[in-house]
Amino acid sequence: MSRVLIADDSPFMRRMIKEILTEGGYTVIAECQNGLEAVDQYKKTQPDLVLMDYNMPQLNGIEGAKNILQYDANACIVMVTSLGSKKKIIQALRIGVKNYITKPFENQTFLSTLHKVMGKKAPVNSMTFVDASGEFQVIGSFLGQYLLQKGVLSKEQLLHLLEVQAEVNRKIGQIATDEALMLPAQVETILKVQKRINKYFGQLAVQMGFINSEQLGQLLRKQQKNYIELDEIIVRENMLPKEVLAKEMARFKMLEEEDQGVFNMSWVSKHIENGFIYETFIEQTLKLVMRLAGIFVMEGQCFFDRSNCISHGILIKMAISGDHHWSYYLSMSENLAASIAQSMIEGDEQGNYDNYDSVNLEAAKEFVNIACGNAIGKLDTQGIKLEISPPVVKSTVIQEKISFQENEQVLQIPILVPEGEMELFIVGVDIFRQIKP
Repeated sequence: MSRVLIADDSPFMRRMIKEILTEGGYTVIAECQNGLEAVDQYKKTQPDLVLMDYNMPQLNGIEGAKNILQYDANACIVMVTSLGSKKKIIQALRIGVKNYITKPFENQTFLSTLHKVMGKKAPVNSMTFVDASGEFQVIGSFLGQYLLQKGVLSKEQLLHLLEVQAEVNRKIGQIATDEALMLPAQVETILKVQKRINKYFGQLAVQMGFINSEQLGQLLRKQQKNYIELDEIIVRENMLPKEVLAKEMARFKMLEEEDQGVFNMSWVSKHIENGFIYETFIEQTLKLVMRLAGIFVMEGQCFFDRSNCISHGILIKMAISGDHHWSYYLSMSENLAASIAQSMIEGDEQGNYDNYDSVNLEAAKEFVNIACGNAIGKLDTQGIKLEISPPVVKSTVIQEKISFQENEQVLQIPILVPEGEMELFIVGVDIFRQIKP
């Protein structure tokens, strides 16, 4: 019997993961809502496998995993999270986590990855979920994570590659001194502060008054222009035969293209400075609706209008920080949240489930968590460093007006769906600098 401990602050995600594990022959012996509970339950139950979310209250997944591994160096821990940034993956692999799965995941990919991690300890019937063709999803993944989940690279190899990539790509501080925007002493000050608090260099540089937001944008664009991709590092380090790398890259690219929808998001990048950042969040939201609700969606005409921002019954807010600061609001109707929930958990023969209203709210909350986490992972590959806070969800009266601070700008993005309602709002202070024709 393969015994599993699940640590995730979302009851909805714990329920979904438990259903998948049960189908794969695993037995869930403990469920925890934060890292502290996970450490305590690990010591009491001694599971064969721990599945750990990253963003959790009291103690996050990385710290929880670190404490478990200090207690038992042989603990088998896999991160299962919406945050797929390279920084997070390096943190996890460095402390001894076995693998890193990004939400959302297909059941077969999820169980196949766990089977590779567990080896002989995996349930006998989990073999049926291992795809001999090597088909793996790429949702929310970058090339290195994809190769890790497939077993083409070991965690030690991927960790080495990511650390080499981090070394060869120029840091913001180095570019700032080269461009005479900051003094070396100012860079050193920020690096010392970073050792005490978990904030990005650019974020601290602006907060401490060394540079302004416009100068930070200039530095980020220069950093992205000279960014060296992971496949180049793999070749430099002679980590894989060139023919194997070429085959896997072609497969990865094809799967990425299969995950693309037909979206009209060019307006944002054409009219707003750094619009590609907001486009990435819009794109990941649209993709996730298509994947989870199983419906075709399109982006409507974007516009700036604070006077007509209304809730459709469920409203979720996510704060974005790091190199850029703003908020992501998503309004959706309950029937759309129900479609998302039904795609992720099992109900009765009619698709119904207990605690209908609360489950729909949890599904909407987890939807935003995953969409924003995936967007951050995509932007991370372009050198944009962002963080998210846990989403806040509430049930509202339909057509209730959404209120914002007086000094906040609001970009409204209607999302056109066959049934139900959905709208996305990008909100912040002085974040929309329009591009001059």
